[in-house]
Amino acid sequence: SQSRYYTILNKQKYYPSGKIPIYKSSWELQVFRALDVNPNVLFWGYEPIEIYYFSPKYLKYTVYYPDILCHIRMDSGVEQKILIEIKPTKFTVMPKKPNPPKDNIPAKWDRYRKSVINYENNLKDYMVNMAKWEAAQRWCQKNGVMWRILNENNTNNMFK
Repeated sequence: SQSRYYTILNKQKYYPSGKIPIYKSSWELQVFRALDVNPNVLFWGYEPIEIYYFSPKYLKYTVYYPDILCHIRMDSGVEQKILIEIKPTKFTVMPKKPNPPKDNIPAKWDRYRKSVINYENNLKDYMVNMAKWEAAQRWCQKNGVMWRILNENNTNNMFK
C-alpha cells in the first residue's frame, strides 16, 4: 500500500510536533480519523516522542517513534494519555519456523532455504518490535500513560 499524508480536520487539537500524519494502511487512516473527529479526543499527535531502545538487530541504542500519542476523556470523565503503535497483526506474533523437507528433492530444499532466510528476517523484525515495545511500556509506566498496540483486527468501533 502507498503512504499518504492525512489532512488534519481539527488542527486545534493536534500536538505541535511538526510532523504531518502519514498513513500507510486503511486502518491507520481509520485511527487518524477517529482521533481527529471524536470529541472525547482532546489532543493527538503523530510520532511526537522519541524513545531510546537497544536494537537486537543492530546491537546499539537507537530511537523509536511510536505512532500516536493522544489525550482522551474517558466515559467516566477522567482524562488519560495513551501511546499507540499501529502495526499489522502479523508483526506482533512470533514468526513460525519452517520445517525442512522430508525428501531429497532439490526444488523443495531451495524453497526451504528461501523460507529460512525469510523466517530469520521476520524473527529479527519481531525481536526489534519487542525491544521497542518494552521500552515504550517502561516510558508509559514512568509517565502515567496507557500503552496500546492497535491492528487491523482491533480498530473497529474505536473511541465510540
